[in-house]
Amino acid sequence: MNLSSQEQRDKSFAEFEKQGESAVRIATLSPAWDNDRFTLGMATEWLRLKDEERALAASKRRDEREERTLFIARRANTIAIIAMIFSTITAIVPASDKVILFLQWLGVLKP
Repeated sequence: MNLSSQEQRDKSFAEFEKQGESAVRIATLSPAWDNDRFTLGMATEWLRLKDEERALAASKRRDEREERTLFIARRANTIAIIAMIFSTITAIVPASDKVILFLQWLGVLKP
């Protein structure tokens, strides 16, 4: 019974999964598969897909980390703005008595 190319690919990939990535990498570098170009090609493709999966996972983790960093930065900016508002209010309130006294002294306000 002949297997379709997709079935052969799936069978090869399943076998590579059993062997593990390290064993497949070593086998592609050794002369073991020199005469079996199909298996060598399938192994190379499988390893390329594994590398892509790893790169995609790393990219996703990096994106999540950057989103978290941006969230923290925005929260820090909001806290800083609130602190500036409170410090401004704190500076104005004690000075308001002096402003009122000055305006009364000028006669602008009646005591």
